[in-house]
Amino acid sequence: MVEYLFQEFRIIGKSIHGSLSKGPKRIYSWKSSNQQPNSTTETFWVLQTNVRVSKFLECKKLEHLLIGLSGFELQSLLDAPGVFRDRLFIDSLRALASFDLKDKQVSRLQLVARLQRLRSCLGLSHWNLNLLYTYLGNLKYELTEVRVPIRKVKKFSGWVRNSSAVGSKRSLKRDLEYEIFDTLLTEEIDYLPFLVSKELDFNLLGLSAGSLLYIPLMHYLEIEKELPEHMKKLLFFRYL
Repeated sequence: MVEYLFQEFRIIGKSIHGSLSKGPKRIYSWKSSNQQPNSTTETFWVLQTNVRVSKFLECKKLEHLLIGLSGFELQSLLDAPGVFRDRLFIDSLRALASFDLKDKQVSRLQLVARLQRLRSCLGLSHWNLNLLYTYLGNLKYELTEVRVPIRKVKKFSGWVRNSSAVGSKRSLKRDLEYEIFDTLLTEEIDYLPFLVSKELDFNLLGLSAGSLLYIPLMHYLEIEKELPEHMKKLLFFRYL
């Protein structure tokens, strides 16, 4: 129960799927965007489930694209750490919002099929209705939004023993290299035109036809095969 994480709390909302009374369960929490201004409280999502949080979030992403989540569950998904860094999913939400309501179910299937071509090139699991039904058949969870009082914490003086106490130099170097690649030499690819187009057109990904890697990249997209590691970044950025 949420008591394991918070001694004092007030339940704001709850969503339940299946029974967690039997078998092991995992407990996760992350901050909610539903915070009260000028308040001495904080709001959190508390998830109890029988699967890893990464599998839970993947299931909910796929469920929203194919079926649709309640506003409560969608907000918890968008608040979850790392979701807004998933550009394929975020652009898929943009595509979903643009569909005509009359043809939305057909459009959802087409959207996921179009999205899956990109996911296949990244070596990710194959998203379709069968996978969603498999996930939902095994998934059990209790999702609760709770509000808790903020506890007083010790003030931080700013002093640290050494540079190792504030992070790894190796990871800093990796982040620096990624930032240079991202901002100085390239621009991000916008997936929206590709995801919403009626015809399958890889040129809508904004890839450079003059590049030596253009033809092999198109080949991998057409056959839905995982790209070599050194080519995967080409699905996210294009050289200026």
